[in-house]
Amino acid sequence: MLFSKIGEQWIGQFDLVCNDSRILHAFSTRNGGVSLPPFDTLNLGINTDDDPRHIRDNRSRFLNLLQLADDQLAVPRQIHGKRIVPVRMSGEYADTDALLTDIPGLALTIQVADCLPVFLYDPGRLCIGLVHAGWQGTANEITLQAVRTMISVYHSDPADIRAYIGPSIGPLCYEVGDEVKSRFKEEYLHDNHLDLWQCNQDQLLQGGIPAHHIQVSGICTHCNSSLFFSHRADGGRTGRMMAVMMIKRQES
Repeated sequence: MLFSKIGEQWIGQFDLVCNDSRILHAFSTRNGGVSLPPFDTLNLGINTDDDPRHIRDNRSRFLNLLQLADDQLAVPRQIHGKRIVPVRMSGEYADTDALLTDIPGLALTIQVADCLPVFLYDPGRLCIGLVHAGWQGTANEITLQAVRTMISVYHSDPADIRAYIGPSIGPLCYEVGDEVKSRFKEEYLHDNHLDLWQCNQDQLLQGGIPAHHIQVSGICTHCNSSLFFSHRADGGRTGRMMAVMMIKRQES
């Protein structure tokens, strides 16, 4: 993932997607906003205790850089569950942790602060998905099920799907207890640390996506908490980054 500075903000994008003019995608950082500690400064999390005025200002700043309007957004109310919703219109979606669409101009979003943002893109069928994968979603195979939903709903060929895992807590920093460990195979656990990157990558492979179509940013939010919000590093009270993905409307 490459980060470019626009004004006071850094915008993250995957180079392989940037080459496709049909897709807009971006990942925010924690810098360039107006929120005060512990939400400093570009908190985009609508489900945090930050001043709502600051969140609105931050969202306007971020969306303006992407030339997006608030009424273009599909926003899941994330609950660390496994519900996946194919959407055709903007608005909020209750109890949802993954969104899919094939509608141009409809911007999918998710919010994260250590959990994995998984971007899915099928350039053949021209459909996209965004997955919020924390440990609970990962244990429930939400990434694998999102791929399978793309196949069933949009008739995607998994060999054509591209997948990109954005900044999130890495395997060297994500120490977990017995409750979490009991939900995962030993191959994903190393000295009480859980490797969500590898687990989700394996789900993508299980879904039929070729290894050369999977890109993992390898950027740990905990190690880089000056650039990213991290639930662990910030003691559980922090802001949220936003991942955005949209099929662009084609000019006639």
